[in-house]
Amino acid sequence: MGRRRICAPLAGALLITLPASQASASGDRRFWAFSTAALVIASALDVRSSLGGYEINPLLRNAQGQFSVARGVALKSGAVGGMLVVQFLLTRKRPDSDLHRPLGIFNFSAAGVISAAALRNSRIPH
Repeated sequence: MGRRRICAPLAGALLITLPASQASASGDRRFWAFSTAALVIASALDVRSSLGGYEINPLLRNAQGQFSVARGVALKSGAVGGMLVVQFLLTRKRPDSDLHRPLGIFNFSAAGVISAAALRNSRIPH
């Protein structure tokens, strides 16, 4: 799998989120919404980049040592989904709070770390 297959969707996701990063206080919700999309996309890219390769994490590998699609998708989507559900409940309970901006920054940071892992995975021959 080439770098373009990984980098192109990631670059597109980041370009979509650029206008939201300049949001004012009233645009913090939009900033947070874009950050959730970036996090989901990064997680999907990480799963995609792991397919067919050997996995170091024992929770994500099968008996042959390769990435287990069923376990990997379940655990990775469960982790991201759980974070986003908690964030949604926090922001829904306190819609006028200043939580959207910090949560958005956290999500973009996590998306960056996950994207870096996906990029590393894409460079390893399968």
